[in-house]
Parts: sequence; C-alpha cells; structure tokens
Amino acid sequence: MNAIRSSVRSHFAAGLLFLAGIAWIAPVAAGPLAFGFAPVTDAMPEEHVESAAIVVQGIDVGVPIAVVGGEYSLNGGDWTSAPGSVELGAEIKLRLETPDAYGATVGVGVTIGGVGATFAVSTRTYQPVTAAMQVFVNPQTAEVNDQGIVRFRAAPAEVLVLAADAVENAVVRSEENLGIAVVAFGNGLLYTAESSDTRFQVRSIAGAKNLEVIGKSARILAPVAGSVIPALGAGGMSFTLVTQVADTRVTIGRNDSRELEIAVDAGSVRLIQSGTGQVSADGVLVYAGETVNVSSAGVLNRVRFGSLAQNLIQAGDYIAAIPLAVLTLKVPRVAGLVPRFGEALDQRVARALAGSLGLSSAGAVLTQDAITGIMTLATAQGSYRYLPVGALGVDTAALTRRPTRAAAGANVAANLTAIVAEGLSFAVAPAMSYQELDLLLKQIDPAALVEILADGAVGATLLGSRFVAQPDPHLVPGGVPGPGLDSENGALVLRDVAGNRQTLLPAFANTDYLATTFASALPGLAVANAGAGRYVARQAGASFALTPEIALSLPPVAQAGNLWWVDGASGKYYIRYGNGFCQAFGVQ
Repeated sequence: MNAIRSSVRSHFAAGLLFLAGIAWIAPVAAGPLAFGFAPVTDAMPEEHVESAAIVVQGIDVGVPIAVVGGEYSLNGGDWTSAPGSVELGAEIKLRLETPDAYGATVGVGVTIGGVGATFAVSTRTYQPVTAAMQVFVNPQTAEVNDQGIVRFRAAPAEVLVLAADAVENAVVRSEENLGIAVVAFGNGLLYTAESSDTRFQVRSIAGAKNLEVIGKSARILAPVAGSVIPALGAGGMSFTLVTQVADTRVTIGRNDSRELEIAVDAGSVRLIQSGTGQVSADGVLVYAGETVNVSSAGVLNRVRFGSLAQNLIQAGDYIAAIPLAVLTLKVPRVAGLVPRFGEALDQRVARALAGSLGLSSAGAVLTQDAITGIMTLATAQGSYRYLPVGALGVDTAALTRRPTRAAAGANVAANLTAIVAEGLSFAVAPAMSYQELDLLLKQIDPAALVEILADGAVGATLLGSRFVAQPDPHLVPGGVPGPGLDSENGALVLRDVAGNRQTLLPAFANTDYLATTFASALPGLAVANAGAGRYVARQAGASFALTPEIALSLPPVAQAGNLWWVDGASGKYYIRYGNGFCQAFGVQ
C-alpha cells in the first residue's frame, strides 16, 4: 500500500513539475493569450445576455481592459463599462442588452492588453403581421407596430380570444404594466400577462393554436384536466405541460440566465419532452409549489421547490440574502408542507442531513434562523450548523421513478456537500455565526472584512492579509460564553454567545479554479473537500491529498506570469487567483 501511495504522489508531482518547468522557461507574452466567446442565438429583444467566463492568461503584470457595446464583470464582481485593469488569472464575463428588434445580431467587444474579441448575440425570428385580426378574433385595443408585432397600450375591456387561424410565429406583447388576458383557442387556457413587456408567440400545439411565453412571465389557468400548454421550442426540442386536474395554475417565465422556468402554483402537471433527452417518454410529474428549470437548449435541468420569483413565502422560496457575502447568497426557506412528500420540508431535510453524517435521525430536529438562513440540526449525538446554498429540489432518480438513493452526502468540487435522500436533492455548506466573527475581527482591525464566498467558504481580510477558511459544522458545547476567538491545537476556534465552539479549517479560495488551472497537466482533474481542512484531487484513477494553508500571500516577483508554481525549498505548491493573491498547499 505504501508503494502505491508513493507512486501516486510521484505521478501527481511529475505532472505538475513538468508543467512547472515549461512555465519557468517560457517567454513572457507581451499581451494575454488569445481568447474568445461563444455566440448566443435565439435571445429575446431587450434582454440582458451574459457570456461564459474566460480566464486571462499569458501576462506578467496588470493590463488594461476596455469594452464597447456592453459591460464586463471581473472575478464575479459588479457589471461595469468603465475601463479598468486585470491581473493574470482574472475571470472575465461580458454582458449586453439586445435591441428592440427580432432577427437582429449585436455584439460587445472587449480589449484586454491589446488583444480583442467579440461576444455576438442574435435575437429570435418571428412572423410579422399587418393587422391584429390575424391573431385575435376580438382585437379591441390591439395595434400593430412598424415591426409587425401586435401590442397593447391600453387594457382590453374583455378577455381576448386567439383566432383559430392565428398566424404562426406572430408575436404579441403587453406594455405599460397591462394585465391583458387571452383565451387560447381549442384548449380554453386563460393567459394573463404578469408584467410589463410580457411577450407571447403563436404556436400550433396538439392541432390547435396556442401561445408560448417567450419574454418576462405570464400566469396560465387551465380549467380542464388534460389541457396542453406549450412551454418551450428551442434547439430542436420542445416541452409541453399536460394538466392532471381541473383548475391547474402555472406561471411561465425566463430567468437571468435565459433559462425557462415553469412554476406550478396549484394542481399538478406532467411535463413531456419531444425528441430525445433525459426525460422519460411519459414525462415527469410536477406538483404545486415546485418550479421546473429548462436550459435555453431545451434540456430539463432540475425541479426545485419554491415559486417562480421566489417571493410567495412558500417552502423553498428565498428568505434572505446573506450579509457579508462577496456574491449575494440567497438562502431557501426550509419549512412548509411539500405536496410531493406529504410532510414538512424541514422534517425531510433533518433526516437527510442526519443520514449524510452517519447519525441516527430518530428525534432529529432542524431549525432555521429566519434572518440569516443558517440551519441548526440537533441530534442525540450533537448539534451541527449548515447553510443551504442554491435550490432545494427533487433528485432526478425520483423524477423518473427509479429507486431513490438512501441518505448520503457527497463532497462536490467546491466547499459544499451535496445531499441526496428520499427524493430530495440539495447542497449545504458548513456554517457559523458570521456576524460574531466579523465583530471580533473588527475589534482587532476596524477595517477588517469578512466575506462568505460563493461556495460557502469564509474569506477574511485582516491587517492587510487575506485568509480563507471553512467552519467545522459540529458545535462543541461547554465553553465560556462568548463571543470570542481561541486557539486550540493550533487552530482558530470561534465561541458564540452560548459558549458553543466551532473550529475554522483551512479551505481553498476556489476549487473549481484550482482544477481548471492544472487541467493541462492533469486532464480530468477533480477536486473535492474531504473535511478537516483536507481536499482530495482525483485524476486518471489516482487520488491525492491536498492541504491548503489558511493564509494567502502576494506572489513573489520571480513568479510573474505564472498561474502556479512549486517552491523548491519548501516543496509547497502555489496557485495564483485572479484577485492577485496566491495560496500555498501541500500534496501527499
């Protein structure tokens, strides 16, 4: 076994040292390496569209960045169009707003250190009309603009009726916060525009003309069971909703990532996908209080709990935007009855968390702070703190009626743990009293800054230095009432007001970035949090233990232009992040 471990370490080190040797002798480029952005098609007019992120490589000093025709975001920060400066390893995303026109192509250009690229976006096509009667039997206040689009600037006096021969792919839009209501021919569906600039497009579904929601959102009432509602037509795939009971209500809209979201507000629907895909031929059943997420390519991503806008105060809706977060972390509500399960969500989450920890779920109780969103799991074996990160949803095995997995926790490629149990699927990060930590650090340095990173790790800036850590979720009782900071066995420990203690463990600032940076030397590398301040890197069937240091530092001048390097004296590896700091870690 020792020989195998020695071989594994040698394999990992050999791959990295080989790439390190290349990095040390490679000439420094005058500008960054060439980069590009994949174009986007089928976007909506007057819609913000974001590009995928690129990582700046090939420079040794900060270089200027400038955009034309849109905005950029640096390392997940705010969007801006102002000129700036970027460092080696910085992550850049572009964003633009599409014009008020269909079938148009626009772009945002970016120049980084003299190297440029363009992110191009095209809006979807449609069929212009010359008269509102080509779409509605009773157009009333409708008018046709110079683009051939039917629009409403005054509320109709009665419900509109879609014509049986309505022009296919014609576009209808509401303006100025009008709540227009339309009865779709054939199925008797009642569509109500939920916001200003809601847009519909005429589609033929099940032999009858119907409306597809293509912009903003709309509520749909299906008074009869078995009604067919068009949900999406993109990428060669389409979805339809078949109502299971009378008076089913759904809301359909698009999120900021151009994904389609379908919320079932009352009743239930069966979602069926045409063509080939991950959804079984007879579809998946979606209950009230659940929202289906569909990608812009027509692929079902997940079914999550909560309303479309996450604002109806139901199970799964967001209750808080965590303060101190470098990226706004929205925390879902873990409470309320879930029709799919026939029980309260907190009861099922309590069992799932206890099972993932290998603890007995008998008598386990979960409580959630209504302000911070932090959950405390109390069991006979002890108490634990977690922060639910992202959406609570349904395990894909449960959607397709395959046997669901027993309670299990799987570390994912970040400082998060994925929990899958009894048809439930969600991710959590170990949590602590962030406000108390912030208060204590400010007593040392009034300018101290505590941040909850996107994956749940804690970042802190103190006396000009940068630290990254993750709390041990286990609350150890019996300490002196705090708040206070102690040192136990060489580790930093936070005491809360009740005297419960939690250890702060070293963590990587960005494990996804870590894996991407080393991908050229170790293809397929994946990094997961193994707990107790250790990570596991897996590649080509081999596993390696990585131990990060809690303190970050500024890179030495000798490593200008390198995203990572090895210190020959200490044998430690270093990775440079896009914010200019680097982090050391050991490999075993």
